[in-house]
Amino acid sequence: MAAVSNLTDETDTVQQYNLIIVFKEPVSSDVWHVSIALEGHDSNINCSGLLGPNVYYLQTRSVSRDLIVVPIYYVLDKVCPQIISEIQILASSSGNKTLLITIHVPDNYMVRSSMDWRSYGPAGGPYRVDPESFARYYIFDGIVVANRRIYDINDYIEENVTVIIQRNIPENIVKYAVESLLIVRSTLTKWLGPSPRSPRILVIVGPEEHSFLPPNIAHSMGSIVYMKLSSHTEDILPWLVHTAAHETSHGWFNHGMLYGDFSFQEAAAEFLAMKALHDNNPRLYRLAVNYLNDMLDVNEQYSVWMRVNAALWYAGIQACDRDVYIDTVRRLYNLSITTGLKDSISLLDVIKMMVEELQSPCGETLEALVGRVLIAASTRSSTWPLIDISSLSVNLRTMTNLTGCPSRDLVNYTVQQHGKLNVTTGTEKREFPENSVARHGKSYIHINESRIKQIAIKDINSSGYYGNVRLIADRYEQILWFLIGLGFGVIFSIVIVSKRYI
Repeated sequence: MAAVSNLTDETDTVQQYNLIIVFKEPVSSDVWHVSIALEGHDSNINCSGLLGPNVYYLQTRSVSRDLIVVPIYYVLDKVCPQIISEIQILASSSGNKTLLITIHVPDNYMVRSSMDWRSYGPAGGPYRVDPESFARYYIFDGIVVANRRIYDINDYIEENVTVIIQRNIPENIVKYAVESLLIVRSTLTKWLGPSPRSPRILVIVGPEEHSFLPPNIAHSMGSIVYMKLSSHTEDILPWLVHTAAHETSHGWFNHGMLYGDFSFQEAAAEFLAMKALHDNNPRLYRLAVNYLNDMLDVNEQYSVWMRVNAALWYAGIQACDRDVYIDTVRRLYNLSITTGLKDSISLLDVIKMMVEELQSPCGETLEALVGRVLIAASTRSSTWPLIDISSLSVNLRTMTNLTGCPSRDLVNYTVQQHGKLNVTTGTEKREFPENSVARHGKSYIHINESRIKQIAIKDINSSGYYGNVRLIADRYEQILWFLIGLGFGVIFSIVIVSKRYI
């Protein structure tokens, strides 16, 4: 049994608790014998049980003799659920506490977890983490136990990432997924801020591994991205690059962090992943968009809602000459980290916040454009951002007249030869410096609970002239139809009476 050494640096002011997880041995092709203990000055819990796949959840199917990739919560819940309750009590109680997590695996196995590369300890542990952070973030994230005879475990120190791959998978395929992950992770860190669960481990398996999962499927636990290939040929590269990028985004959009319904969580993750590739690596973007186009052809729900997010992003730039969409998502993310969000976020919440956080006339112009977002998203385009931008660009002139905003030249976009979309006039270049987690999160947030006003309709009627004329016209039309109906009624009555007495 290969054990990870224990750390003992207790002081009089710190209460240390030891969480010990022992993967003893596989007892069948997809079941393990596991024991777990929680030890401390007022805790002493010991459990032993079996860990196998749960086919009802995507993230709990990845258990086999050679590879385990599941959330830590699932391991605790299957073997020793009372420890979960105890950790939650420790996290919510006062006092200075630390949780020392030690994971044991059999010889010829290697362990990695979501706490790697985060200054909690060496790769594979032991990890020293405060109970609050563990209960909020990492208990829901993943753990990996891999057979070193079957899997290569590569730790890349400069990139702060571990890549675990089945040995028969060609490296020239794996490098595309790694590159896609690193680009999206770096870009979203700049756009939204650092994440305590940004991806640190990439696991790639072949089609024969984990029989309860079909090939060409992937999922994210936040820190861990899991991908199961359908083949080892380069035909899968469009899917591979696209999926690695999308799942990387879930290091920010996930349970316990910025979480929402399908219109926002999945669609925003899709849009920002594609935008990160588009802005930073045209070669990878071209591969990813090939797969995305296949989804667009069948109106797959990811691609449909992604286009709505893309149209909203474009509308914000058109109205305000700056990236209102990403600014708003960043504020929401910072709020989720600093105070937590009790309710899930929908795209409607994002629209409301985008409009209400802006001062007139920019906010009113954007509000007037919101109605065009769905129209722009309903028509696809072969060029980025894959929507009908003319629906937003052309109507901005009309909308600025309706809202009373000062006329200005539209922001013109050019697509350079390498495919990167740049603003050429009407705006200044903006940098998105990497900030600490929610450094100014609370100051960013001010959510006005008032309803979104319909500015265009309000301003049309504000003079009274157009509204009154329309009202008079409607009244005359109603009288006319009443007289016509009355005439038909009289004629019908005469005919009936005539037939009765003939």
